[in-house]
Amino acid sequence: MKYFFTTFIFLNFFIPTFLYAQTDYVPLADYDGILEPAIKGGFSTYLNTIMGIMIAIAAIAAVVMIVAGGLQYMTTDAVNSKADGKKKITSAIGGLILALSSWLILNTINPNILEFDFKVDNVAKEVNTYDLIDFFGADPNNIPIGAIPDFVNDTPFTPNGLPPKPKATALQKNEETVLRNTKYYVSEEGDFKKGSDGTFILSNGKTIKANSEYVRLAEIEGTARLLDGTVLNYSSGSRSGGNYRWIETSNQYGLGNYDNPLTPYRSVAVDPDRIALGSKLFIRETVGMPIPVEYGGGRHDGIWYAHDVGSAIQNDRVDLFVGSKKYESVVGSYKGVGHLNGLHTVILDRPE
Repeated sequence: MKYFFTTFIFLNFFIPTFLYAQTDYVPLADYDGILEPAIKGGFSTYLNTIMGIMIAIAAIAAVVMIVAGGLQYMTTDAVNSKADGKKKITSAIGGLILALSSWLILNTINPNILEFDFKVDNVAKEVNTYDLIDFFGADPNNIPIGAIPDFVNDTPFTPNGLPPKPKATALQKNEETVLRNTKYYVSEEGDFKKGSDGTFILSNGKTIKANSEYVRLAEIEGTARLLDGTVLNYSSGSRSGGNYRWIETSNQYGLGNYDNPLTPYRSVAVDPDRIALGSKLFIRETVGMPIPVEYGGGRHDGIWYAHDVGSAIQNDRVDLFVGSKKYESVVGSYKGVGHLNGLHTVILDRPE
């Protein structure tokens, strides 16, 4: 029996290694007429293959042991030998049922559980290795602070909604400033334990009970998504008895200061005394930043819009809207966009 297990381990772990070492071979130089390998594997593919091979071998081993136990049971008259043969058959059937039922249960719960994938999501790829050459056509180390790529100036300016008239103190078009950044997002009720010690008071008088910690976070972020999918947005109207007033909105990411839809990786909250609401901004440090697939994918062109305000966003502060909490740390880890880092910002255009 020990030889059986030795052979089993060898087949499962060493043979696939040899196979994938061959299929992953990359020549040091290109040669005409030589085709790329038809199969490309990696550690994730290796584990998925191992799982399939192990289930197959378990089934074959079970059949072999059932046959061996049956032969032993039929070809001997000794009571002990018959009992041993019967035990082999029972153990083999039990092991086969255990292996197949484990796979069946996991596959029923979520088929993705059985798929190993160690690839890094493209939203976090090359976090600190973006290449500004694609945008500026020059060595990024020699790009002037106020430089703006040509394509940015060609993008039409379309204010989102009806922003208020700019304040007299707001920066003018083409002026540049440095703003210390933070990030904000839609708060999710699903991230908290269920509770009813907190209350959302809607502008229509309706109340919704929720976890008090969740309600406090929602008051900070400004937008709340409840378990049933309802999206609540903080109303800039007034407070009611010390509690915030909220409104329901059909926009999945909430609304900005002038009831304009917020857009992840495009909207920012600003101090309207410094940046006019509705302004089109170019934030140099965000050029090349990976955009999550759910928001369109690709790389950021550095263009943002002043769609919102915040009680803590005063003077030289800017709050980047990242949509979901899971992207707060991703954006914060991007080169030059860390928490409270100064971002070089140019007013490309603004409503008048």
